[in-house]
Amino acid sequence: MTQVGLDEIERKYQLPLPADVRALWGWHDGADRTANSGFGDLFPQLTSAIDWAALTLRIRRDGDADDIWGADREPSAATRWVTLKGGQTSTEIDVTDPARGDCLVFIQDPTSPLDGFPRFTLTESIEGWILAVEIGYWYVEDGRWQYRPENYPSTPDRWRM
Repeated sequence: MTQVGLDEIERKYQLPLPADVRALWGWHDGADRTANSGFGDLFPQLTSAIDWAALTLRIRRDGDADDIWGADREPSAATRWVTLKGGQTSTEIDVTDPARGDCLVFIQDPTSPLDGFPRFTLTESIEGWILAVEIGYWYVEDGRWQYRPENYPSTPDRWRM
């Protein structure tokens, strides 16, 4: 994706993107969601990532999570996300502060408060993807990404993959 394309998306969504988010989607605009059977563990195209994150935030805000876990454990009204990996349990990038370097990434599970899983940075998440390839958890066969469940680590690194 070009810088001009990223600028257009920022204008369309009125969402200033942090530099590391622009760099990631500038490198590759994710996978076409329509070409896949589902959205689980998919690195989506940026427009899909923004749309999915907005929907996820709306669902969390419309529910009763504030009453269950407390408002301080849920996203504020100003919170803005971009989905890094989709699914019911998704990995979200907090883009609320576009000036922040190395955005925070966290796991969003609709059955848990936002602090229910470890948080890490976008850099650490990408390092987790590299680790997944290095240990043979993720691999490419016949032009398609695959994974070997038996190679999934039991260490805290697993949250970054």
